[in-house]
Amino acid sequence: MMRLAIVAAILALLGVTLPSTSVGTAGTTGTAGTAVTAVKPSPSAAPSIYDPGNTGTVASAWVKHLGLTDPRDSGDVDRYGLLLSKNTSTSTNSAAQADIKNVAGMHLTELGYDIRNGGHCGAGSPRFNLVTNDNIFHFVGGCSTATITPNTPDPGWSRVRIDLATFVFPALTSTETIKSLQVLSDEGVDTGPDFSGLSVIDNIDINGFFIGAPAGAN
Repeated sequence: MMRLAIVAAILALLGVTLPSTSVGTAGTTGTAGTAVTAVKPSPSAAPSIYDPGNTGTVASAWVKHLGLTDPRDSGDVDRYGLLLSKNTSTSTNSAAQADIKNVAGMHLTELGYDIRNGGHCGAGSPRFNLVTNDNIFHFVGGCSTATITPNTPDPGWSRVRIDLATFVFPALTSTETIKSLQVLSDEGVDTGPDFSGLSVIDNIDINGFFIGAPAGAN
């Protein structure tokens, strides 16, 4: 502080005036009277697994060249897809999943994803697990009970959109917002119609925002 005061005094003698500064509303420094607004991080999906018994039967990962072109990046050549695999029976207490980040406080209005044809699309997987701000757990989906549009956005894929008024258990209220949200697959190789226990999804849709790659990939 002493050095800064000396520098300011010297500059004042030379007729140079330093601009005053203040702390903006987001905790950053800006010119006096100017509020600086922090940029809120975009929603993202972080792969994880639930496997308390260490069965080694589930896997979740963003994999290059397994998915669609990222709609927010026209030059995307990585084409990430989110792989969700449960290589065991459905009754095994395990799940492949991804934690949806930066969505706390949102009121949910739209939810879904694109799914690659040939994988598992069952009544319970892939689906969403939602905990709302009142600490109530909601089962959301899954795939085969949703509205499915084939060959969208590309051949070999289907667009899945969940009816939030019908397929959320218990039903959402108008005051509930997101506390935590996951997309997951916990139906295994003994559940049809495909008996694969494996799904590849992309363009995870959170209120119209598409998550099509791992955070920081684009």
